[in-house]
Amino acid sequence: MFPGGSSIIEQGETTDAFVQQVDENYFDVLGVRVSRGRSFRSLGEPAAVISDAYWRRHFGASDSALGSRFRYGSNDFTIVGIGPPKFRGIVLDIPTDVWVPVDAVVPPGSPDRLRGRSTLIVGRLRPTATVLQVQSLARTLLGRPIRVAPASNGYSALRGSLTQPLAIVGCAILLVLAITCVNLASLMLADSASRARELAVRKAMGASRARIVRQLLFQSLAPSLFGSILALLVGYELNAALLKFLPPDQSPALANLHFTVDVRLLAFTLLLAVLTCACFAAVPALIGTAGNETEEFRAGASTEDSRTRAYLRRALLVGEIAISTMIMVAGGVFLRSERNLRHQHTGFREAGVVVAGVSFPRDYDEARRRLSIDAMVRRIGKLPGVSDVAFSSTGQLSGQGIEFTIGTTARPLKDSSSAVATQLRVSPHFLGAMGTRLMAGRDFTLDDDEGHPPVGIVNQEFARRFLAPGDPIGQRFVEASASPPLHPIEVVGVVEDTKWHNLREQPPPIYYRPYRQVGASGAVQLSVRTTGSVDELAASLAREIRALDPHIVVKRLGAFTAVVDGVLGTERLVSQTALGLAGLALFIAALGLFGVFAHQVRRRRREIAVRLVLGARP
Repeated sequence: MFPGGSSIIEQGETTDAFVQQVDENYFDVLGVRVSRGRSFRSLGEPAAVISDAYWRRHFGASDSALGSRFRYGSNDFTIVGIGPPKFRGIVLDIPTDVWVPVDAVVPPGSPDRLRGRSTLIVGRLRPTATVLQVQSLARTLLGRPIRVAPASNGYSALRGSLTQPLAIVGCAILLVLAITCVNLASLMLADSASRARELAVRKAMGASRARIVRQLLFQSLAPSLFGSILALLVGYELNAALLKFLPPDQSPALANLHFTVDVRLLAFTLLLAVLTCACFAAVPALIGTAGNETEEFRAGASTEDSRTRAYLRRALLVGEIAISTMIMVAGGVFLRSERNLRHQHTGFREAGVVVAGVSFPRDYDEARRRLSIDAMVRRIGKLPGVSDVAFSSTGQLSGQGIEFTIGTTARPLKDSSSAVATQLRVSPHFLGAMGTRLMAGRDFTLDDDEGHPPVGIVNQEFARRFLAPGDPIGQRFVEASASPPLHPIEVVGVVEDTKWHNLREQPPPIYYRPYRQVGASGAVQLSVRTTGSVDELAASLAREIRALDPHIVVKRLGAFTAVVDGVLGTERLVSQTALGLAGLALFIAALGLFGVFAHQVRRRRREIAVRLVLGARP
């Protein structure tokens, strides 16, 4: 499977639809049968299968969808089948709307088949084969380590990135649950002490201790079940709040992240309520019914707690406060980590920058894309408040980039990961648009094209790792892993180190190339710096690009600060959730302390009255 686009053209109009390019046996390998029509295997014409959700959303569940045509890339496709309900492909992060054969988009043997593409391979194992055997065979064939994982639950990069943060949040939730249970145990222990005479009367009338314990357990089960039902209602709203932490580029995954109440969830909630009740209500019930009924009946509510009961109550209170403090400290640590990442030196100035992903139709050749880009830059540069407008092959903090093995005459090439640098294709003024300082040399100009010697701008880490000591300007390096190897690239500028992939790693070695020498890819990231309102500029950008060419697709248009917030979505999820849980834990602990002391004061009312009569002041 190959990544596809996010739009198709129907009757001359662009329609949003995520397209997945797959092999013709895609549905057969997955064991998926179309609900209507047929798959595109062994068909001579360019055919497509649409998902059931897209069929209902776009065609109103009409059978007229079969036979409809749309344009994707340079070919016209005919819809020949509709996928089964709830099936949106094996890539869960981006639910697929349309499947098309990859051979109809990129012919076999074409250089574009593998250039700049990532491939997801899915296979069905033989009954006797294992995942480890396949992994070993793949490593032998490819000559490099490769990870093979079961695909029964689909492929999701988001799942891998959120597993650890959600585990941390889950541990914090368990601690809050523990505080709540300890709180209830303390209250039940105090309540059993205040009901000593009542329990003594019950035992004196013939009630067995086991029967009284069962009664106390059932009394505590009622609030547990009520709290579980309330938790389901609150969980629905909390689920929507947590999903807001997802980065904007991962928003398509929201279609698979909705909160649903099914039998498994109800059974788990019921089981959790019963277990917590049994574990934390049994001990207070046993202790409360362990005394001698004659002594308890004579002493009544004025008797002091037994030593065991007093020690247990104090231990529960201490544990409750300790757990609350631990959650609050952890929340503060996570918040501090997020702020440190947010306010570190990144090598760019995020304020006042508007970014947008711009993609062109596949049938636009390099010359037409370049003309469109130049016209776009000119139109946007005339907008009020715009100081710099530029674009790059991949966006800052996008986590993407093309890597090449670097060779220099100053330092011999080594066959290791330390000889790899990230190449970025940019236009003139890109550094100014992103607020990246030029430390030495010059910026790119429109004269840096195919008719002039190859040039590049490197960051400080690149200069330290690959270039000879001294002035980097004028030194040369080559892309040793390029095929065919290019001419030596002359360094014409040095910029400060920037965080490119994310905010957590150290700045990697980066070198910038002018797009007029290496070409512009099918999609570029537009970066515009303004002295005015970023919201107004974003609206103006959309209008200008639409007026220039209605076939150009604009995605992820907005302030660059939102991109930075999205990159820190995981840290914000953990820190803000931990702080919220810490506040909840503190409130529960305070409520528990209040309840326990209120019980103690009520049981000592006679003593307090005597003290007041003797002259004590309130």
